[in-house]
Amino acid sequence: MRFTKRSSWMVGAWVAATLAAAAVALAVVGLAGEQVADVVIQPLSAQDVEALGVSLPAATSTAATTPTTVADPVVTWATTTVPSATTSTVPPTTSAASATTPTTAPPETARIDSRQITGGTVVVRWTASWVEFVSATPTDGFHVEVEERGPDQVAVEFEGNGVKSQYEAEVSDGELVVETVVEPHED
Repeated sequence: MRFTKRSSWMVGAWVAATLAAAAVALAVVGLAGEQVADVVIQPLSAQDVEALGVSLPAATSTAATTPTTVADPVVTWATTTVPSATTSTVPPTTSAASATTPTTAPPETARIDSRQITGGTVVVRWTASWVEFVSATPTDGFHVEVEERGPDQVAVEFEGNGVKSQYEAEVSDGELVVETVVEPHED
Protein backbone atom coordinates (compact mmCIF):
# COMPACT_ATOMS: atom_id res chain seq x y z
CA MET A 1 0.00 0.00 0.00
CA ARG A 2 1.27 3.43 -0.96
CA PHE A 3 0.70 6.59 0.99
CA THR A 4 -0.16 9.48 -1.23
CA LYS A 5 -1.06 13.06 -0.57
CA ARG A 6 -4.68 12.19 -1.04
CA SER A 7 -4.63 9.34 1.51
CA SER A 8 -2.79 11.57 4.02
CA TRP A 9 -5.46 14.20 3.54
CA MET A 10 -8.22 11.59 4.06
CA VAL A 11 -6.63 10.30 7.28
CA GLY A 12 -6.26 13.86 8.56
CA ALA A 13 -9.91 14.65 7.75
CA TRP A 14 -11.05 11.46 9.48
CA VAL A 15 -9.02 12.31 12.65
CA ALA A 16 -10.42 15.85 12.67
CA ALA A 17 -14.00 14.62 12.26
CA THR A 18 -13.53 12.05 15.06
CA LEU A 19 -12.13 14.68 17.43
CA ALA A 20 -14.99 17.08 16.58
CA ALA A 21 -17.58 14.36 17.23
CA ALA A 22 -15.94 13.49 20.57
CA ALA A 23 -15.92 17.15 21.63
CA VAL A 24 -19.62 17.54 20.75
CA ALA A 25 -20.49 14.32 22.62
CA LEU A 26 -18.61 15.46 25.74
CA ALA A 27 -20.34 18.84 25.66
CA VAL A 28 -23.80 17.24 25.33
CA VAL A 29 -23.11 14.76 28.15
CA GLY A 30 -21.83 17.61 30.34
CA LEU A 31 -24.97 19.69 29.77
CA ALA A 32 -27.26 16.72 30.32
CA GLY A 33 -25.38 15.79 33.48
CA GLU A 34 -25.90 19.26 34.93
CA GLN A 35 -29.64 19.03 34.30
CA VAL A 36 -30.10 15.57 35.84
CA ALA A 37 -27.73 15.86 38.79
CA ASP A 38 -29.11 15.73 42.33
CA VAL A 39 -30.57 18.92 43.67
CA VAL A 40 -27.92 20.89 45.49
CA ILE A 41 -29.15 22.06 48.86
CA GLN A 42 -28.01 25.56 49.62
CA PRO A 43 -27.91 26.40 53.33
CA LEU A 44 -30.04 29.34 54.37
CA SER A 45 -28.31 32.30 55.95
CA ALA A 46 -29.47 33.59 59.32
CA GLN A 47 -31.22 36.44 57.49
CA ASP A 48 -33.09 33.98 55.22
CA VAL A 49 -34.28 31.98 58.22
CA GLU A 50 -35.37 35.14 60.06
CA ALA A 51 -37.24 36.27 56.93
CA LEU A 52 -39.28 33.06 57.22
CA GLY A 53 -40.35 34.22 60.68
CA VAL A 54 -38.21 31.67 62.52
CA SER A 55 -36.00 32.59 65.42
CA LEU A 56 -32.63 30.90 65.50
CA PRO A 57 -31.83 28.85 68.60
CA ALA A 58 -29.52 30.39 71.15
CA ALA A 59 -25.84 29.49 70.99
CA THR A 60 -26.00 27.76 74.35
CA SER A 61 -27.34 24.25 74.36
CA THR A 62 -30.08 22.80 76.49
CA ALA A 63 -30.51 19.25 77.70
CA ALA A 64 -32.64 18.47 74.65
CA THR A 65 -29.93 19.54 72.21
CA THR A 66 -26.83 18.28 74.01
CA PRO A 67 -24.88 16.15 71.53
CA THR A 68 -24.25 12.51 72.36
CA THR A 69 -20.59 11.70 72.93
CA VAL A 70 -19.25 9.79 69.95
CA ALA A 71 -17.70 7.09 72.15
CA ASP A 72 -21.12 6.36 73.68
CA PRO A 73 -22.65 3.37 71.83
CA VAL A 74 -26.17 4.17 73.08
CA VAL A 75 -28.60 5.56 70.52
CA THR A 76 -30.38 8.72 71.69
CA TRP A 77 -34.07 9.18 70.80
CA ALA A 78 -36.02 12.38 71.32
CA THR A 79 -39.69 12.91 70.56
CA THR A 80 -41.31 16.32 70.69
CA THR A 81 -44.94 17.21 70.12
CA VAL A 82 -45.73 20.78 69.15
CA PRO A 83 -49.26 21.87 70.11
CA SER A 84 -51.48 23.29 67.39
CA ALA A 85 -52.50 26.90 67.54
CA THR A 86 -55.91 27.44 69.08
CA THR A 87 -58.50 28.71 66.63
CA SER A 88 -61.98 30.02 67.22
CA THR A 89 -64.90 30.50 64.89
CA VAL A 90 -66.94 33.69 65.02
CA PRO A 91 -70.48 33.32 63.66
CA PRO A 92 -71.38 35.69 60.84
CA THR A 93 -73.32 38.78 61.80
CA THR A 94 -76.62 39.58 60.16
CA SER A 95 -78.87 42.59 60.05
CA ALA A 96 -82.51 42.95 59.14
CA ALA A 97 -81.60 44.66 55.85
CA SER A 98 -79.15 42.02 54.59
CA ALA A 99 -79.32 38.32 53.99
CA THR A 100 -76.97 35.93 55.77
CA THR A 101 -73.97 35.10 53.62
CA PRO A 102 -72.53 31.66 54.14
CA THR A 103 -68.90 31.71 55.26
CA THR A 104 -66.23 29.18 54.57
CA ALA A 105 -63.57 28.11 57.02
CA PRO A 106 -60.36 30.08 56.70
CA PRO A 107 -57.53 28.23 55.00
CA GLU A 108 -55.15 26.35 57.25
CA THR A 109 -52.40 28.59 58.52
CA ALA A 110 -48.97 27.12 57.90
CA ARG A 111 -46.56 27.27 60.78
CA ILE A 112 -42.75 27.15 60.73
CA ASP A 113 -40.75 24.84 62.98
CA SER A 114 -36.97 25.13 63.26
CA ARG A 115 -34.90 22.56 65.16
CA GLN A 116 -31.19 22.52 65.84
CA ILE A 117 -29.94 18.98 66.27
CA THR A 118 -26.48 17.51 66.34
CA GLY A 119 -25.09 18.24 62.88
CA GLY A 120 -27.30 21.12 61.78
CA THR A 121 -30.63 22.92 61.69
CA VAL A 122 -33.82 21.74 59.98
CA VAL A 123 -36.71 24.06 59.10
CA VAL A 124 -40.14 22.69 58.12
CA ARG A 125 -43.50 24.31 57.33
CA TRP A 126 -46.60 22.48 58.59
CA THR A 127 -50.36 22.58 59.16
CA ALA A 128 -52.73 20.22 60.91
CA SER A 129 -52.74 17.96 57.82
CA TRP A 130 -49.29 18.17 56.14
CA VAL A 131 -45.60 18.94 56.65
CA GLU A 132 -43.04 20.10 54.07
CA PHE A 133 -39.28 20.59 53.97
CA VAL A 134 -38.03 24.21 53.90
CA SER A 135 -34.27 23.97 54.57
CA ALA A 136 -31.47 22.00 56.20
CA THR A 137 -28.23 23.75 57.15
CA PRO A 138 -25.32 21.55 58.28
CA THR A 139 -22.86 22.74 60.89
CA ASP A 140 -19.11 22.68 60.17
CA GLY A 141 -17.83 19.18 59.55
CA PHE A 142 -21.25 17.73 58.63
CA HIS A 143 -23.04 17.11 55.33
CA VAL A 144 -26.78 16.79 54.84
CA GLU A 145 -29.07 14.50 52.86
CA VAL A 146 -32.81 15.16 52.50
CA GLU A 147 -34.59 11.81 52.23
CA GLU A 148 -38.27 12.90 52.35
CA ARG A 149 -39.65 16.40 51.56
CA GLY A 150 -43.34 15.96 52.52
CA PRO A 151 -46.31 16.20 52.51
CA ASP A 152 -46.66 13.10 54.72
CA GLN A 153 -43.17 13.11 56.24
CA VAL A 154 -39.92 15.06 56.24
CA ALA A 155 -36.72 13.06 56.79
CA VAL A 156 -33.25 14.63 56.97
CA GLU A 157 -29.89 13.09 57.85
CA PHE A 158 -26.70 14.84 58.96
CA GLU A 159 -23.38 12.95 58.97
CA GLY A 160 -19.95 14.06 60.10
CA ASN A 161 -17.47 14.17 62.95
CA GLY A 162 -18.17 10.50 63.74
CA VAL A 163 -21.89 11.12 64.31
CA LYS A 164 -25.05 10.43 62.28
CA SER A 165 -28.18 12.44 63.20
CA GLN A 166 -31.58 11.60 61.77
CA TYR A 167 -34.56 13.98 61.87
CA GLU A 168 -38.11 12.89 61.04
CA ALA A 169 -41.24 15.05 61.22
CA GLU A 170 -44.87 14.17 60.53
CA VAL A 171 -48.30 15.43 61.51
CA SER A 172 -50.37 13.17 63.75
CA ASP A 173 -53.82 14.18 65.03
CA GLY A 174 -53.16 17.77 63.94
CA GLU A 175 -49.89 17.97 65.90
CA LEU A 176 -46.33 18.12 64.57
CA VAL A 177 -44.35 15.15 65.88
CA VAL A 178 -40.55 15.32 65.54
CA GLU A 179 -38.19 12.43 66.22
CA THR A 180 -34.43 12.70 66.23
CA VAL A 181 -31.87 9.93 66.48
CA VAL A 182 -28.20 10.61 67.19
CA GLU A 183 -25.75 7.73 66.98
CA PRO A 184 -22.03 7.13 66.49
CA HIS A 185 -21.04 6.66 62.87
CA GLU A 186 -17.78 6.06 61.05
CA ASP A 187 -17.20 8.68 58.36
